[in-house]
Amino acid sequence: DEDSIEESIDATEALLNAAAVESNKSEIVNHGRGDLEDSIGWYNMGTNLLNEGKNDEAISSFEKAIGGCPKNEIELRIKAQNGRGNALYNSGRYPESVLAYHAAIDLDPDVVTGRTLFNMASSYAAVEMFDDAIKCFTQALDRGLNKNEVELCERQISRCRILSREQSKRQARTVR
Repeated sequence: DEDSIEESIDATEALLNAAAVESNKSEIVNHGRGDLEDSIGWYNMGTNLLNEGKNDEAISSFEKAIGGCPKNEIELRIKAQNGRGNALYNSGRYPESVLAYHAAIDLDPDVVTGRTLFNMASSYAAVEMFDDAIKCFTQALDRGLNKNEVELCERQISRCRILSREQSKRQARTVR
């Protein structure tokens, strides 16, 4: 019925809102200019921790890199937000990872990479927001992915289309 669809939409919105609140809580206040060398160090540590599968520690390191980074160091801030998004995704914190990828994109939409869009699409798919996932996967295709990544992206678009149709059918049955 319509109530269950509205509840589902409300639950998704509540999940995204909760992620935004948590994300804001964990942001580190930037006092003054920030120290570039320290931020680079935190970013590198976050990358190493991410590669070791230590996601919670990586998240903390990326947040310290972001919080201490001078405002004009856009490239480093983008990389740190992307790293944070990856660590959040790996931790199963998909709504928060979407927000981190959005934060990276918002810093400079002109330099968004296919990989960032692919990762954000994967996060959307994980929370069953398949139409948003399809949009991001589609945009990723024209943003510098290699041949294997393009093929994977195209497979993910196909999967999300199927899942979106199934989701629509389930919702239509629920409405009846």
